[in-house]
Amino acid sequence: MELVEQYKIDGFNLDNANTWGQLLEADMEELERIDTEEKDIYSLEEKFYGDLVRKGKYTGYWHTE
Repeated sequence: MELVEQYKIDGFNLDNANTWGQLLEADMEELERIDTEEKDIYSLEEKFYGDLVRKGKYTGYWHTE
């Protein structure tokens, strides 16, 4: 409330979600797989950046199942 009063804010604008970038859901089940020697198949970097995504699965404002 302090910022509202300090800067005389009387509203805000939410942009149309269709203009936001598309976010794809990482396939964590696949990214967390281990091989037969109990070693990670994917590197920590690949897991962090979600290099594998689920086909047709989006996340964000318009989350779908």
